[in-house]
Amino acid sequence: MTFIELFIPRGRLNDDQRAHVSQRLITELFAGPAASDLIARARALVSLVIHEPDVWTVGGRTVNAAKAPR
Repeated sequence: MTFIELFIPRGRLNDDQRAHVSQRLITELFAGPAASDLIARARALVSLVIHEPDVWTVGGRTVNAAKAPR
């Protein structure tokens, strides 16, 4: 089983955008054109969780949802 955690600034994405990003990540990683049938079937075992932390700092600075992602 593969477990993916995605951290985004709170409020940066709406529900539809979160669903789109999570689906695309799993599809791109596990069902691309070069993926074997086994890898494509393994996609069913992939879990992806999106976190929107209340406080997020990088290098001592707070991550700002209004700025472009890093």
